[in-house]
Amino acid sequence: MQPTPHDLLWLRPGALPAAGGPWPDWADGSWLSEAPVVVRRDARHPGLVSVGVRGHTRGQRHAAWIAPADIVSIVTPRSIARQRRWRTWPGLPALPAIVALDRVAAVLDDAGLDWGVGGSVGFALASGIDVLRPSSDVDVVVHAPAPLSASHEGVLASLLAAGMPVDIQVATPHGGFSWRERHRTGGRVLLKTGHGPVLCDDPWAPPA
Repeated sequence: MQPTPHDLLWLRPGALPAAGGPWPDWADGSWLSEAPVVVRRDARHPGLVSVGVRGHTRGQRHAAWIAPADIVSIVTPRSIARQRRWRTWPGLPALPAIVALDRVAAVLDDAGLDWGVGGSVGFALASGIDVLRPSSDVDVVVHAPAPLSASHEGVLASLLAAGMPVDIQVATPHGGFSWRERHRTGGRVLLKTGHGPVLCDDPWAPPA
């Protein structure tokens, strides 16, 4: 299985970054045995997987590249959504993000959208490591290989209008963009690609 952006990866014991400098002190073997790394969009090192390492605090972040052979397991945002992991973790239902996620899941499923859970909520649900706060948003990843239909755009717009703590990222074949930004501008967005951000009107067209 080829890792894609937002996937969570567990690494083999003793794995070291193939590029990006050494792991920071807080990302020791004990931490990496429990905590996954998340796949980023950065194609500067062909043949390697670009990842972000996170710790317990917001200030503990590190970017690196790893060898595919060091990956032991992969959890995708889609699988977190399908398994409804937020319903089985004691204490989570009290968080606003989790309350919102149950409602968001019903809306996206009813619309037939291909979606998953990323960000800190996805990290927590997949790893069992509680990094969430009452102010945490839900990061939703909507996979859209083709332009969204008018009805699907209306569904996403309705989630924003409801005022729920949700951040919607749309993944296209060429990168990812914020749905909130596209809704606000009426079209033009900053598309995050493996070669850097690109300002474009059509995020489904190959960047110039």
